[in-house]
Amino acid sequence: MILKKTFLPRNIQGGLWKIGSCSFFAFINGGVRFLSWGATALPAHEVAFLQTIVSLLVVSPWMGGRYLAAFQQSQCKLFYVLRGAFASIGVMLWYITLAIMPMSQGMLLASMGPVFTTIGAYIFLNEPLFLRHFLAIGFNALAIVLFVYGKHKGPFISTAFHIGEAMIPVGSSLAFSLSTLLGKKIAQKDHPMLLSTYALVFTLPFLGVMSLWHWHTPTWGQGAIVCVLGFLGALAHVSASKALALAHVVFLIPFGAWRFLCSALIGWFFFQEKPDIFVAAGALLVAINLLLLSYGEKKSPTLRNTHTS
Repeated sequence: MILKKTFLPRNIQGGLWKIGSCSFFAFINGGVRFLSWGATALPAHEVAFLQTIVSLLVVSPWMGGRYLAAFQQSQCKLFYVLRGAFASIGVMLWYITLAIMPMSQGMLLASMGPVFTTIGAYIFLNEPLFLRHFLAIGFNALAIVLFVYGKHKGPFISTAFHIGEAMIPVGSSLAFSLSTLLGKKIAQKDHPMLLSTYALVFTLPFLGVMSLWHWHTPTWGQGAIVCVLGFLGALAHVSASKALALAHVVFLIPFGAWRFLCSALIGWFFFQEKPDIFVAAGALLVAINLLLLSYGEKKSPTLRNTHTS
C-alpha cells in the first residue's frame, strides 16, 4: 500500500498534507513577489514556466516507465490536459497579482476560491452542500467588501481601485478551483503521484507558449531563486495531490486558510506590507467562513478510493 494506515483519520491526514502544500505555496508567493520587483523583474509567465521546468526535473526520478505506463492506461487523459490548462491560467494570473498588489490584498481577493470550489464540488462531484456553506459564502463576500471599503476609505469602488485589477486574483482563484475539481476527479481513479507529475507535464506547454511572447533572460541570482521555487513547487504539488486523495474537497477548504496567513506574514516581514484593521476584519470573516465550511465534516463518509502499488 502506498497510502499506509495511521492512527489519524484519512480526512485529518489529508488536512495535514494540505497545510504542507499551503506552506510551500506561501513561500513561492514570497519568491515570486521578490522577482517581480525592480527594473529587471521577470514576467509572470516566464517565472511560472521556468519554475515548472525545475519542478518537473525534481519529480522526474520518480516517474520512470511505471508512471508512463499508468498514464497510458488512465481513463482521465482529457482531464489531465484540461487541468494543465486551468492550472496554467491560474498560475499566470496569480503571479501577475503578486506583481501589482500586496500579498495580503491579493490573498483576500483570491479568497473566492473556496466559494468556487464548494459550489463546483456540489455540481460536479456530488459532494454535500448545506446551509452552513451558503452562510460561509456570504461571510466571504462580506470580507471582500470590508477590505475594498477599508482600502479606499470611501466609496465601494473608487477611481483608485480598478475593477480589472481586482478580477485578476478572482480569475486566478476560479481557474485554480477548476483545476482542483479536475484533480479530485482524477484522484478517484489514479495514483496521487501520477496526478502531481502530470499536472506539471501538462502545465509546461501552456506556460511555454505564453513565455514566447516576451522573454527576459534571468540573471544568475534570479535563476537560483527560480530553482528554489521549482523545488518548493514540486513539494507543493505532491502534497496537494496526497491531500486530494485522502479527503473531500470541501473538507480541505478550511486548511487553505494557512496559505493566506502565511503569505500575509511573509509580506509583512519581508516586504513591509503591514495589514490594516480592515484586512484583519476581513481575515476574521474568512476564518468564520472556513469554520462554517468545515463544521460537520467529521460526519462525512470516508473516501472509498484507495491506491495500491
